[in-house]
Amino acid sequence: RGAPRIKIISSPSARLGRPHPAVLQVSNDNPYRLVTLAQPADNERLLQDRAPRRIETAAHGKSELPFTVVPQELGVFQWADIHSRSLGVLGLAWWNRRFAGRGKARVTPDRARPQEYRVGMAPHGRRRMLSPGHGMDFIALREYASGDPLSVIDWKATARAREPVSRVFAQERRLSVFIMIDCGFTGRVQAGPLTKVNTYINIAARLAQHAVNNDDLVGVVSYADTVLAALPPTGGTAGLRQARAILGQIRALPRESNALAAVMHLRRRLQHRSLVIVFTDLESADSNRQLLKGMQLLRPKHLPLLVCIRDEDIEAMATKHADNWLGPYEAYAAQEMLVNAEKLSARLRRLGCHLLRQKARHIDRAALDYYGRLRGQV
Repeated sequence: RGAPRIKIISSPSARLGRPHPAVLQVSNDNPYRLVTLAQPADNERLLQDRAPRRIETAAHGKSELPFTVVPQELGVFQWADIHSRSLGVLGLAWWNRRFAGRGKARVTPDRARPQEYRVGMAPHGRRRMLSPGHGMDFIALREYASGDPLSVIDWKATARAREPVSRVFAQERRLSVFIMIDCGFTGRVQAGPLTKVNTYINIAARLAQHAVNNDDLVGVVSYADTVLAALPPTGGTAGLRQARAILGQIRALPRESNALAAVMHLRRRLQHRSLVIVFTDLESADSNRQLLKGMQLLRPKHLPLLVCIRDEDIEAMATKHADNWLGPYEAYAAQEMLVNAEKLSARLRRLGCHLLRQKARHIDRAALDYYGRLRGQV
């Protein structure tokens, strides 16, 4: 008869991979103090502490116990049922009860933290310009003036006019940043608290926010064996909103990746020199051949940056002491994967691609810093 009322109170929105605060509230309508052990049931979409929580509630009172969970998947999750045990009034027995979980929360990609808002920004008045061409908008023609470089002379107009004619340019200050995310089967591999594809989604969402803060254009392509979704370069708040909408729908699929198909789709939409950031893996030999061909098509006009998570489990397996008959074969397979990844890394660097391979716990910050360094080179 002295059953408490238990519910979970939390915000309706959460960030992927970020601690999400919640409160376990116990209401006691009885004229005596109530001792309760409560624990939400396991939810595969959440990383949470499974230990029961002890809550003491005064007579005719309420108690609240804060706790946190870490969302593991995008989308909407429903709070699971709450299992509880209440100590009887005489302290002789525990009474088991189950309360239906109420409330939902929508999990979206992460956002940039306040201390990172200026990543990639240069002080006012300082912006390096390599040469006229990509990144410059043609305005008009004028007579040649002493001191004009040869690169700005329009030779066809000069031939028609029979005197030197120069082209007038205006600097295009908006950089195009294109984000490509590999949604193949390797994205299901766990890398720290999140899977690889979910880690890439968080980094991409924060990069998109930095690009918009820098007044750059942002485009997104998700792909597996074919292109799954695409957003052409778009700027401003509307562009960021559309990019986050696409990132929020990405899921890893049980398919082999084909980066070449995504690059072919991308090339038709890139008119100027752009920074292309590719989130992918280097451990799959079949998909890596397509990746190398795709990067060859992007260079030298565009500047590719490949962001990859180093698989610590494979590295550990390659040096693990064999404790059963299968151990040597596992170690050899792991060593072969690492050698193939190193060979591909060397070939990509020879093409002029930038490559960032870091462990999952370091790759987020490293990718943002790398983006900041590359902005002045495009």
